[in-house]
Amino acid sequence: MNAATAKLTSLIAILNQLGAKKDREDGREAWYFSPFRNERTASFKVFKNTNSYIDFGGDSKGNVLDFIMSYYNCDFKESLKIVDEKFAPFSFHQPSNLNFEPAKERKKTYQITAERNISHKALIDYMKNERQLHIDIARKYCKEIHYTINGKRYFTIGLKNDLGGYATRNKYFKLCLGKQAITTINNKSKSLMIFEGSGDFIAYLTVYPYVENEFDFIILNSISGLNSLLKTKSKELEEYEKILACLDNDDAGENATNKLLKALPNTVEDQRYRYADFKDFNDFLIAIKKHI
Repeated sequence: MNAATAKLTSLIAILNQLGAKKDREDGREAWYFSPFRNERTASFKVFKNTNSYIDFGGDSKGNVLDFIMSYYNCDFKESLKIVDEKFAPFSFHQPSNLNFEPAKERKKTYQITAERNISHKALIDYMKNERQLHIDIARKYCKEIHYTINGKRYFTIGLKNDLGGYATRNKYFKLCLGKQAITTINNKSKSLMIFEGSGDFIAYLTVYPYVENEFDFIILNSISGLNSLLKTKSKELEEYEKILACLDNDDAGENATNKLLKALPNTVEDQRYRYADFKDFNDFLIAIKKHI
């Protein structure tokens, strides 16, 4: 692995794998309790658009390799080896882009080798036990994707988008394979539900299976996909009698919901009150299951 490739490895994915405790996150940044020490106030900031960080409670800052050298107390050459061996399976960083362009595909560094029904034990365990999702619903809308990056083999769960790409995730990372775009599920309904990701969509159907055929659904696959949705499908959106917005309870979700309410004030309903104490609907579902 060369330095340029290593720097594209998601710093947030690395921190999550290392068990760093996240304090808060929005569309542009994430704050963690520093992985370098014990602290009561989060002082470690990750900049999503540049995949870089600064540790305000210490003297460390920079890119992914700077973090690895500081965390593992190693040199540059060793940091490349650590990223390759420990963290290469994680997602490649995709900068937050407020001018989301779904038709643009970054340079292809992967190859999809198989698309099949979800059957791998690790993926089923992740969906059923960690995220509490109904596996039959997940199988209906998602696929088990096997792919290679730089000759290494990986597998994940993928939701196909409107341009043929896949929004994928497994226990360790999120990754877009192919062109990034929204996913539309058309049931010829006059009502629409909008979700940020496939996990929340499947979680909602897990709790409320009866709505599956009563609504059309749009999964943004990235909060930045909302700009494209409002720009390219404004006429289609205006035809709905009711639009339920089920976005995240964070700053990015708040901004996106307000944008929807402003664009379509007569039809959009903010549904976040249903899971007000949780980041998203999937977290709400997990909490419910823990108390059953």
